[in-house]
Amino acid sequence: MKYALAFLALAAPLLFPWPLTAVLALGAGFSFPVVPLIVGIFTDALYYSRGAHAFPLFSVLGLVASVGCYFVRRFLKTSIMRA
Repeated sequence: MKYALAFLALAAPLLFPWPLTAVLALGAGFSFPVVPLIVGIFTDALYYSRGAHAFPLFSVLGLVASVGCYFVRRFLKTSIMRA
């Protein structure tokens, strides 16, 4: 199931609008923390246009989400193992 969610999150920029893509990337990020970053880089590369803006917004948001998912996952793994 978690592999299917990760694959769907990677295919989401092609199939769904950005809010659903963000939700799927966050959902997959709790299993694989690097998925939001990959989806952000893919989305920026997919929708890049030459004069629009030079700031990679989705890549930066993907990095923030990846770091957040990593720390949440690490905290949950240690707290579950302690109990």
